Amino acid sequence: MSIFKKISILFLISLTLMSIIGFWIDEINSKRVDNLVKEKYIKIANELFENIENKNQLTNLFNKYELKAINPENKDKELEILHNNSFTFGYIKILKKSFDDEFIIKIKYLDEEYILRTADEENITDKIILNILVFVDIFVLILIFMYILKLLSPLKIITKQITSFANGDLSSRIDIKSNDEIGVLSNSFNKMASNLENLIKTREELLRDIGHELRTPIAKGKFAIEKIDDFSQKELLKKIFKDLEVLTNELIE
Repeated sequence: MSIFKKISILFLISLTLMSIIGFWIDEINSKRVDNLVKEKYIKIANELFENIENKNQLTNLFNKYELKAINPENKDKELEILHNNSFTFGYIKILKKSFDDEFIIKIKYLDEEYILRTADEENITDKIILNILVFVDIFVLILIFMYILKLLSPLKIITKQITSFANGDLSSRIDIKSNDEIGVLSNSFNKMASNLENLIKTREELLRDIGHELRTPIAKGKFAIEKIDDFSQKELLKKIFKDLEVLTNELIE
């Protein structure tokens, strides 16, 4: 398995775990915040309901809890009902819009109805900030993964050029200029390849020179043999020069 596949698998595992943890934290915080807010506004709504006939006290409670009266709108279907308590002469409802940090308190007693909007909830704001941080962590993880792939991408070029050199292409060089370990590795390979190429070329030239120097006296010797009258000596010398010629060719090859 290549190093890129290993890094990709580790990234996917890390991303999956971080996503699961982020989702799990969001679920826990959502339940915790909803319960806290629900209990808080149930107490506030009950206190308002108990003082609904006392206008001055009701106004003081509005200011105390930073509640603002809003125009009645028939949009309960768009809101999530967190609490609904009906009485003989009225009801108390606590509603919340999705992805919003404000709640709606609806109180009705006889012919009087109040629809109140709460102030922003700090707990919900903290939860949103936590979710944003989780997403930022995931985004940073993706950036780190992409940066690591970019750092390791020259390894593909190095592998290709080394393989090409090993297959006989002595001119293969790595054109990577960087100040890190990969750059040092590239420069070291280029120096090694240049030295090996020079050594191989020098050896080939030396062998060609040796072969030329050996072939010349062998050719002269074979020509001189033809002037020998003794048949047995002539055949022996022919065999010797033939063996020398074979050895010379093998040496050059």
